[in-house]
Amino acid sequence: MPAICCCCDSSATVAVREDFATRNTSSDNSIIDPSLTHAFMNVPPHFASSSLATADWPTEAANRLQLRAPSACKVSAEHCVLQYDTTKALLLVVTSTSTDDNRDGEQILDIIDPDDMIGVKLEIQTTDRFGAARSTSQASAQGEENTFIRATNEPTTDGLADSRGSALLTLFVYPRKDPSKPSFLNRYGVTTYKPKPDPKYARPTADTLSKLGFRHAHHRTFKLAPTEDLQDCSTVVAALRKLCSSQQPSAVSPLRYLIVVNPQSGPKRNGGKLCETQVQPMLEQAGIEVDVCITTHPNHAQERMAKSSTEEDIAGYDGLVLMGGDGVVHEAYNGLFARADKDELLKKLKIGVIGCGSCNGFSTSLAHGSHERYGIVAETFLVAKGQSCWHDTSRYQTTTKSYSSFLTFSWAIIADIDIESEVLHWLGEPRNDIWAVLRILALRRYQATFSYLPATEATADNTITIPALSDPVPSTWTTVEDGFYLFWASHVTHAAMHTYHSPNSKFQDGIFEIMIVRGRVSRYRMTRILLALESGNHVGMPGVEFVQCVAYRLVKETPGSFNDIDGEAVEDGPIQAQVQPHSVQVFCNPKFES
Repeated sequence: MPAICCCCDSSATVAVREDFATRNTSSDNSIIDPSLTHAFMNVPPHFASSSLATADWPTEAANRLQLRAPSACKVSAEHCVLQYDTTKALLLVVTSTSTDDNRDGEQILDIIDPDDMIGVKLEIQTTDRFGAARSTSQASAQGEENTFIRATNEPTTDGLADSRGSALLTLFVYPRKDPSKPSFLNRYGVTTYKPKPDPKYARPTADTLSKLGFRHAHHRTFKLAPTEDLQDCSTVVAALRKLCSSQQPSAVSPLRYLIVVNPQSGPKRNGGKLCETQVQPMLEQAGIEVDVCITTHPNHAQERMAKSSTEEDIAGYDGLVLMGGDGVVHEAYNGLFARADKDELLKKLKIGVIGCGSCNGFSTSLAHGSHERYGIVAETFLVAKGQSCWHDTSRYQTTTKSYSSFLTFSWAIIADIDIESEVLHWLGEPRNDIWAVLRILALRRYQATFSYLPATEATADNTITIPALSDPVPSTWTTVEDGFYLFWASHVTHAAMHTYHSPNSKFQDGIFEIMIVRGRVSRYRMTRILLALESGNHVGMPGVEFVQCVAYRLVKETPGSFNDIDGEAVEDGPIQAQVQPHSVQVFCNPKFES
């Protein structure tokens, strides 16, 4: 029988068969102590801190909490305990000794990096009369009502069955693979990877971090030794969550995220399945309640961001997760910025992006800025960890319309490749390479007047006012009249998964990084520039310029190209833009953002 009442009452007995009424002596006759309930539910760690103060780690409680030594460690010791190394900020699994005073015989069995943890769960498993195991924490992890909790100390079922149970403590951990430690089968081309305990683990340095592989699941599950008091376990679980979190949601209101999924995204047009099988489980491991919106038509994401009488308002959520290409992000951002309450909403709402499209420039930039390997697991990991930083956007004005941008603006050859290659959209990212060859063979040079306000002329808080598009630019602006082959303004490092076009861009630097190729450039030179975009080696090449500014205007004199904002063609003609610093909070690892 499910026995959630064992979890939180300090006098509860695990793995023994007794009547509940004789075990619980709380004065209010409640089965669960409300002050302890939250510690045992699968609640998310958010805004992770890299270390825990010595005084915050419950050393005595952790030493009393006896755990069964995992069989994978292959040691003779029967029990182990958790210890926290405050110097290295690492969690240690060590063999348990008979006394607290004699620690000479301890052996480190495993080391866990709290930076890789997204959640902690404690569950009580019991067996029914047929020997089938039952878990007591599944309903709570899903956010369902705890209908098995009664108002008295009576058993949770009318019939008492054999309840040989056990308490399981699970740490949800997603480390990155170390390519320097291949398995025996890996050397012969077999890619199956089975992680093992690592008692010699050391946190990677900045130099070695870039060499690590993709994140993978390496969860640790410990079986608690039989005990009559789970108060120590409650204390340790709370401390474990602090290792991953500096902010805890209330027990009454767990964090809630809305996932907006483009079902046609993904390598096999399986965005919905990827959400169900990979993204949702990870967020639920972090204790985050999830609602899913499957888009059914163009601009559905933009419509979902508006207030509606038929669907829950986005303002009721703590986070927004966008699954698809940069198009679904573009739709959602424009929907958010069109709201009258956008300023208040964006102070609370945090946005994550999981790239499943053909280019995925924004999600790749978030992963790169967080020193992560691009991929669904890594991007979901960033969302589950809950860390965030501010991201700059920009506002564009054309002759009759205005637009919000979070990614890039391109014109000339880049826009031609992006928009014209849509006829090959079914090919995915290779469509850009094919069309680039065509555009180089028929290289175009566009005449235009480019005016900009240098970043050095901006005020400290970037509070500037740009003139109307029909008015002349101020004298503080710099103006360039020339023929342009390439014009590319950016807020991010990557315009696509393999396009590292703006290495110096930062999420919150408050400026445009504009890449320009102008004057006279040969087809050979342009080919070398485009090929170097993948690695970022185009920076410093002859013919490549970068302009840093906070506002600019582009007046085109040669027709034929497109105004391309975030991969979408917008109204043609003159266009101008202004940075909107610190507009949106995005899920990332802010310690690498400078």
